[in-house]
Amino acid sequence: MVSRAGQASAHATGGFRFHQRRVVRPVSVNPQQIGDAVHTPSDVQIETEQHQDGILLARATGEIDALGAPCLRAFVGDQLTAERTFVLDLDRVTFLGSAGLQVLLDTNAGAARRHLRWALVGRSRAVARPLEVTGLARRLPVQPTVPAALKVVSAGWDAGDRPQPVPGPG
Repeated sequence: MVSRAGQASAHATGGFRFHQRRVVRPVSVNPQQIGDAVHTPSDVQIETEQHQDGILLARATGEIDALGAPCLRAFVGDQLTAERTFVLDLDRVTFLGSAGLQVLLDTNAGAARRHLRWALVGRSRAVARPLEVTGLARRLPVQPTVPAALKVVSAGWDAGDRPQPVPGPG
């Protein structure tokens, strides 16, 4: 884990907002033989910024597939357990597979059970397309931009906007 604290950035109103930044990386890399290729468990990285208003902004990069999803699951699980309001920015994710979609569904269900606010940003084709094809773009708290997502979670949920658990199979 790499940690950098105390960076200021310009706020939209011209003021400054304090951010605490942290990068979350997989702790160990154990190569795995799959066919003729050698894969590492995950290339997923999650950089976080803690905003003054208590909202955690997490920016993920890499492939969220069967190998990368456990890293994302552990991260969001920690946020749900700590009952933190957060925004998950997936704009730099290069692949979102079914395992990653399941993590997002589970995150939504966990947030709904705990009455926590969260939002998802994923405009890249690698993220937006799987969300659209599966219908999850309408069922998850997807926002078009990070500023919009931060605004939504900081304002709280209107009665009709509270995340609802997505029914599982069977």
